[in-house]
Amino acid sequence: MSIDINGIKKGLIEITRTLIGYRLSTIPAGGGTTKPAVIKNRSGGNAPSFPYASIDEIGLRKVGRGSSSQYFDDNEDEVSQFDYVGRFSIQINGGNDQDTQSISSELSSRLLTTQGLSLVGEHLLDAKILKINSPTFLPSLMVTDYEEASIFTLDLSIRDCIVDTTTEIIENVDVNGLIYDDFKTDDTPLSVQTIAP
Repeated sequence: MSIDINGIKKGLIEITRTLIGYRLSTIPAGGGTTKPAVIKNRSGGNAPSFPYASIDEIGLRKVGRGSSSQYFDDNEDEVSQFDYVGRFSIQINGGNDQDTQSISSELSSRLLTTQGLSLVGEHLLDAKILKINSPTFLPSLMVTDYEEASIFTLDLSIRDCIVDTTTEIIENVDVNGLIYDDFKTDDTPLSVQTIAP
């Protein structure tokens, strides 16, 4: 398995639609229906009508030097788990009369409610919320008197698992005869103790 960044972004889109979709414009959903306007940033095409939300990844960093744990699964394959912190942004874009800061603040708070955490568990199976930074205006986008944007970042704890199907387990060793220590000068056999699992 590897970390599914696109899957995390799709999950964040669904969570955002559920939590604050009622405050956003809509986009076509197919079959003559619509859905709240939440998109992946830098996905191309025309931007939806204001207000809308966009999701993006900022970065991914590994926690620690090696795996956080290793074990053998039910198929006797070796599993190594690695921990990462992924940073994502959620940006609310709107007109100056649509209060993007308020929408952004509501979403950042709702993510930490019982409903928000439940949605994170449902849509982001291998990720948990570590930190949500306070929403801020994006001054670089405030170049007109009719457009504004507010953004916050979200740090997620992400666990990745690597399964090695080539590793084998030694379940039983049959020792016929005596075992000697090469470094001893006498020929006294070593005692072997068997411990049952």
